[in-house]
This record gives sequence, structure tokens and C-alpha cells, in this order.
Amino acid sequence: MSLPLRSFLGLFLLASPVASHADDRPTLYPAPESEVPFADYRIQVNDREVFCHAARVFDSRFTEGTLMGSPEITYSTVGFGYFDISGKVRVRIKVNREISSAVIRPLSRGIEPTVKDNTIEFTVDEPGALTIEPDGSEKRVLHLFVNPKEESRPDPEDESVIYFGPGEHVVDTIRLKSDQTLYVDGGAVVYFDVTDDSPVHRKEYRSRKAVTLKRYDHGIHAVAAKNLKIKGRGILDFSRVLEKKGRKNPIHINACHNVEIEGVILRGANCWHATIYRSKDVEIDNLKEIGAGYNTDGINIVLSQDVHIHDCFMRQRDDGIVMKSMDTGNMDAFIEEIPQPDTSTSRVLVEDCVIWSDWGYALGVTYETRMPVNDIEFRNCEIIHATHATPGQGVIGILVADSDVVSDVRFNDITIERSLKPLIKLDQKITAWTVNPDLGEIRDIHFNNIRYLEGEPRPVIFHGFGDKGGIHDIHLHGLNFLGKDVRSIDDWKFIMNDKVRDVRFGKSTASPGE
Repeated sequence: MSLPLRSFLGLFLLASPVASHADDRPTLYPAPESEVPFADYRIQVNDREVFCHAARVFDSRFTEGTLMGSPEITYSTVGFGYFDISGKVRVRIKVNREISSAVIRPLSRGIEPTVKDNTIEFTVDEPGALTIEPDGSEKRVLHLFVNPKEESRPDPEDESVIYFGPGEHVVDTIRLKSDQTLYVDGGAVVYFDVTDDSPVHRKEYRSRKAVTLKRYDHGIHAVAAKNLKIKGRGILDFSRVLEKKGRKNPIHINACHNVEIEGVILRGANCWHATIYRSKDVEIDNLKEIGAGYNTDGINIVLSQDVHIHDCFMRQRDDGIVMKSMDTGNMDAFIEEIPQPDTSTSRVLVEDCVIWSDWGYALGVTYETRMPVNDIEFRNCEIIHATHATPGQGVIGILVADSDVVSDVRFNDITIERSLKPLIKLDQKITAWTVNPDLGEIRDIHFNNIRYLEGEPRPVIFHGFGDKGGIHDIHLHGLNFLGKDVRSIDDWKFIMNDKVRDVRFGKSTASPGE
């Protein structure tokens, strides 16, 4: 069935005129012949076809196969499509199975679809990432990336622009220099791949050393550069590296200044997706990621300052958007480790993001905390699913696994729609990533207007460790879990040990910027 569908869609999309970027019609994009359509869905926007791509995800509840030769690294498949709008459009999704209803997340969008003859219909009048769940099922869902119309596009002929137009492209590594723009146009799929001649920096191991992986150069790499842009509407795909049991970080920004990442889609990587390391003045806008395999952190801010992340979508098998502070001790991040003068991870704002978390913390500060982390705010973000059922992590929170202090972190207006794990966790513990076991303290942490909407009651856990300061000065305001206001530890299940002190409750307060 997929071959006739691919043939039909390919001819239709390539023959159809793409709407002008200046008019009010939605902008649709073709797909190269290398892309096999995800046959579960047929997508139309204002009666025009939108190609439905496929992506693999790690959700252990729905196993279709294994990756990298390991029975422990399983995957399932989801669909995704994308288009740009500047006004209201009607979306029609034909589902290739019997359905009678559908849920569209985030629930805050208030989209109530009609469902008839296995077809889901609704209107959209503003950009944002949507997840469509036929019959409310979380298996083989459709992620729909509704982009704003682009306000400016670089000139492909400009010598400072690295341009990938619609179609299939195969590359190994892209190295960016100062004043360069990497532009991946809608309809382009850039497949990152490796050959026998690609440098292998080391071997890494997974599944109790049963699987050997090769570490290659980063996908997009910039070092000591300024005025960089990574933009577009197209797809950066890393599945070919994964299939060859390789690891290649999609985006690694190192010691750079004035960086903009906007609009692109990352698919198929099996390691950290976007690492911002020792950099300043960075904006990440409308980045979409669907990860496969282990350790697929979405965005890691490491020893960087003045970072603004907004309107992004993450679906990861590890942490979503988190802060870290280290130069050494994590092979997921670095090809080489070079100790440098102490600094901090600070002045970071994360807002208006949507996360589907298949493992790890969706938002927070995690593991490698070897230098200070402070002045961090997560604001107006929605975690639509947290699917990994473990008490060892929280949906949001802080895990200090090393020697420095995490302070002045604010979680404001966060909605957790569904969760199988603790809602909030503040934790200090020694892990495989710990370098100095004299663990730093967690202090001055604020949770304001935190909501949990659906599912079973999940606890809040504060677990201190060691004698260096523990966890203290924790402020909880405006918590509402499953429709219940939580104004004291007696109103919900709180698990705390004797290393935790000065936990204060209060009423909801207005968030900054409101």
C-alpha cells in the first residue's frame, strides 16, 4: 500500500505550486523520493496534501523492533507533517484504521475536532506543535508542526549562506564559521551519514557493553565563531548514522557568540541533539526534535549565558531542555574534553515549549553540576506526556550529581498533562556521571502555578544527600494536581528526608512578564 501512496503524493506535491511566502495561504512543502510516507495518516490543509513523514521514537510501551542490535533499545513509529500559516486553516487527517474520537494536545489549545468516517477535522489559527491521538491512544501518534510564515529568507546565492534546497542531500559534517548561515529549506531532507573514511574518535558502549558504538564528528559544528544562524523549515536526519551503530551529535555550538537556531526539524539521532557549550547570546526558536535510541537529550545548555529558548517541541528518550555545568565527564557531549576556567550556566529563559518526555526530566537541571547553575527560568511550558514509569526521575526538577550549587531556578506556569513518574523531584545523588562525590546544595527553587491534569496521583519527591547543605528554601505556590489545590504537604503525597528544610507553600502569584 505504501508504494502507490508514495507515488501519488510525490506526483501531487512536486506538481503543486507552493504558496507564496507573502500571501495568506498556507505554505506547503514537497518531500524527496527518499522519504517513504507514514501510511497511518493522510494529511490535508485547506484541501491540499501535506506529506506525512515517519520517525522512530523510544516508548517502551509500544515496541515494533530494536535498534543498534540491542533488545534493550526498542522503538516504535510515529508520523509528522509540517506547513506554515499566517491565518486560519482547516486540517483534515484521514486515519488508516477505525476510530471514533481524537485528542489533540496541548490541551490548552482548546482544539475540539470532529471525527467522522475515520477522519479528524479541525481548524488552526496560530502556529505551534500539535499532537493528534486517535481514540486517545498514545501509540503511533501524529505530530503536526504548524510554523509561522517566514519573515525573511536568505539569498541562496550569498557566499555566506550554506543552502540546501528541496530534495535529498547527504553530508557527513557541516562546520560553520563566523557570519555564516546554514539554511535548510522546506522540502529538503539533509541525511547525515558516515563512511569508512569518516574519523572515529572513540568507541562507546550501551546495554551492559553488549553494543559497541562509534563516535563520529558532530553533525553541525561551530567553534569560537560569532553571528551564526541555523534556519529553515527542512529536516536534518541522523537515522543513517544510528543504523550504522554510530553516534553524531546533531548540533554542537562551542564558545560562540550571537547564535540563532530557528525552524528546522531534527530526526533520528541517538545522542544529545543540541548542545550550547560555553556560548553567549543564543536564541533557539521553533526547533523541533524527534529522537531515537538512548541519551537523546533535546537541548542542553552547558556553561552558557544569555540564552532564550522558546516555541520549541521536543520528543526525547532522555532529558528535554535542561541545564548542565561541566567541561569533562560526559562522552555524550564532547569529542574531546578540555578543562577550562570556571564559569556558570546562568541567565537562561525557556518559555512556550511543548515536550513529550519518553525518559528523563522534561525540564530542569540534571546530573553534571560541577560549576554554579543559577538565574534560570522555565515559563509557560507544557509537558503533554511523561511516559517512563520510574521514581528515579521527575517530570520537572533538579538532580545534583556533582559538587557545585544550583540556585535561583524558577518553574512558572508549567502544565503536566499526563505522567507515569513523580511530578516534581529535587534530588542529590551519586551517579555514573559523578566526578566529585561531595555533592553541591540545591537552594532557592521556586515552583509557581504548576498543574497536573490527567492520570493517577504521582508524588513530589525531595531527596537530599550528604552534609554540604542539602536542599533548602523551596517555594511552592499555586500547585493544582488533578483539580486539587495543594497548599501543604498534607494535601498531596510528598516524600522528603531529613536533608530537606525550609519548604514553604503559598498562593499562586503572577509570573514575570504577565
